[in-house]
Amino acid sequence: MLLHLAWAARTRGDFKLDETYMKSAVRLNPDDKQFQDEYLEALQRAHPMYRIFAVPDKYLRAMTPWQILFCWVALWTIFKPLVLLFILLYVVSKWGTKALVHVRIFGWRRR
Repeated sequence: MLLHLAWAARTRGDFKLDETYMKSAVRLNPDDKQFQDEYLEALQRAHPMYRIFAVPDKYLRAMTPWQILFCWVALWTIFKPLVLLFILLYVVSKWGTKALVHVRIFGWRRR
């Protein structure tokens, strides 16, 4: 039940509530691999650095594929270095927050 509530909170964009529900779900069933993975994702999504770079994702979901393609081609021709920079920043923020969450949960040891 808590997993579904967490998914609903994530869909609404309430990442702190998503993290709270997933923390409770992991406490109730600590051995379930899906709950553990969902909790790590919830922690990553709640991190401020990840949310800053994930803002364009909200707008991209509302666009149709041809609009996305048109925007990418237009931005690529006008702002080629900036597009590469934003792609690099997004990748760094995704893996950086994943690493921060891993250290926060498991410490410096490997999982």
